Amino acid sequence: MSIDEKLLKRTETLISEIDTQSDRGAAIVGVAWVEEELEAAIASFLEDDAKALKRLLGRSGPLATFSAKIDLALLLGMCSKVIAGDLHRLREIRNDFAHTIAAKDHSALTFNSENIADKCFALKCVAHENPETSRHAF
Repeated sequence: MSIDEKLLKRTETLISEIDTQSDRGAAIVGVAWVEEELEAAIASFLEDDAKALKRLLGRSGPLATFSAKIDLALLLGMCSKVIAGDLHRLREIRNDFAHTIAAKDHSALTFNSENIADKCFALKCVAHENPETSRHAF
């Protein structure tokens, strides 16, 4: 199987998993995927030193958080301020789902919850698609 075929298979698998998840699951899995891809992009931009990368990007490294990775990508010129802003919004959406049990009105937290929907519709990278739902915007 070629690298392109492996990438396509992985992408199809992840999209299928996200599509079948609850809103909470979709947000957590989807943003984990984005973070993983950003980390791979950063690693490809830097020197090839597995030990140093692990110290830098590992669980207790200075770039362990998604926020730090986004900021580094911006500072290295790997993404624009607009993209970095969208990545931070995705991070906030993921964190809302991961760390908030219920919406302010005590209902289930979903993409339709006001604070999450607002963040989804604020994503500039999908604004041109005029998404009908906040989950679609996500």
